[in-house]
Amino acid sequence: MSTVLALRGGQVTPQPFVDASSGSALCWNGEAWKIGQDPVEGNDGQAVFTLLIQATSSKKLPSETTIAILEVLRSISGPFAFVFLDKRHGQLYFGRDRLGRRSLVSKYDFDLGTFELCSISGEKGFWLEVEADGVYQLSYDSSAWQNESQHPPEDRVKTIAVTYKHPWATADSDNSVCSPFGASSIETFRLCHILTHSRDYP
Repeated sequence: MSTVLALRGGQVTPQPFVDASSGSALCWNGEAWKIGQDPVEGNDGQAVFTLLIQATSSKKLPSETTIAILEVLRSISGPFAFVFLDKRHGQLYFGRDRLGRRSLVSKYDFDLGTFELCSISGEKGFWLEVEADGVYQLSYDSSAWQNESQHPPEDRVKTIAVTYKHPWATADSDNSVCSPFGASSIETFRLCHILTHSRDYP
């Protein structure tokens, strides 16, 4: 879920942005001044979401979709943090702009098997700041664990779901492998508040 605390454009646009046909969703905390060479008019979050949905067309292969998504995100000028769920291809993308001008933190709860992303850390658990060094991609495609029973328990955390980092500076993904998450975390992850201003709410 998301909370809108600042307005850009002529009307309030509820968050998260959700695509009815695919179920894909975007939590956006930022200001997109330009996308490519074009200044953004109206709601910048909606403009980014529209391009991301176009990038996740069902006609594209998963690898082509990833490249298209990265092209959109790398073309944004301005401060931002985001979480984008590409439900059609079973991928979760998240990150912060190159200078880290918006907050984004993460937490993996081993006991509950949940992975959380939020703009502010909660009181419980160990929260880590998401580095501003690229776009992170976590795959939760069910095909990734179709043969889960064939893997010993100690290997499943590595074989079922791994987070990849796509650096901001390069045009092509180097698929740098980051910390892996277990299957239970993928099934129960929650998109927490993406807030425009960091402050506590009851």
